[in-house]
Amino acid sequence: MAFVQTYNNMLRTSGISVEVVAPYIDKSKGWICAHGQELGVRFDETWSCYRGGIQPCGECEACKKREAALAFARSRALNRTGTEAPELAKPQAEEGGLFK
Repeated sequence: MAFVQTYNNMLRTSGISVEVVAPYIDKSKGWICAHGQELGVRFDETWSCYRGGIQPCGECEACKKREAALAFARSRALNRTGTEAPELAKPQAEEGGLFK
């Protein structure tokens, strides 16, 4: 949070009338994924791969952290409903979809 405050101080000092906010800065990636599930986020249409390309690599740090966060959200959904949340499934290649 200190970074955001420092950055906002720099913006004010520079005369720029913009404020940076970071409402999820203190939340874990797992919490964010679980919250996204509650909001109806289509995780099958998202990815966080550092390598780029048409499909996530599944090996880079971003892919590993994303999968761990989605696993947490899946377990939370499973504990709450007794069934796995299909919207948290791993992305699949679909014709016309994001992952071709």
